[in-house]
Amino acid sequence: MPIAAYNWKRFWNPRGSTIYSDYHGFLEDPGAQVGRQSNSHLKTMDELLGRPCLILLGEPGMGKTTTVSQLKAAIEKEIETRGGRVRWLDLHSYKDESRLFRDMFESEDFAAWKSGNGEMHLFLDSYDECLLRIETLSA
Repeated sequence: MPIAAYNWKRFWNPRGSTIYSDYHGFLEDPGAQVGRQSNSHLKTMDELLGRPCLILLGEPGMGKTTTVSQLKAAIEKEIETRGGRVRWLDLHSYKDESRLFRDMFESEDFAAWKSGNGEMHLFLDSYDECLLRIETLSA
C-alpha cells in the first residue's frame, strides 16, 4: 500500500526554540497575525536554502527527505545558475567510511570546488541511519 503524500506547508524550527500551538494543539501559523508574533522563528524550506550550512534534524519519517526531494530540481537549478556544484549522498547506502570518503572528498566536483572554483553544496541524507554503522561519521 503506497504511503500518502500530503502537500502541506512545512515549517522548520531552530534547535532549542519553542513551537507555540493553539489550545487544540495546532501550530499557530507563522503567516497569520497571532503566529507572526509567537512563531516568527519558524521558517519554510525556501527561506532556509540560502544558508551556508543547514542541517535538518528530526524524528525518522517526519518528512525531511521528502521535503528536500520535492525541491531537488529547483535546488540544483538555482545552485548551478550561480556556478555552484551539487553533490547528493544517501548515507543509508554506506557501510564503511572508506567508500563514503572517496565519494565525498575524491569526486570531481569536490576537487573543482577545492581548487577555488565556485560554491559546493553537499546534501547528506540518512545521517542518523548511517551513524549506526559508521562510528566516526560525526568526526
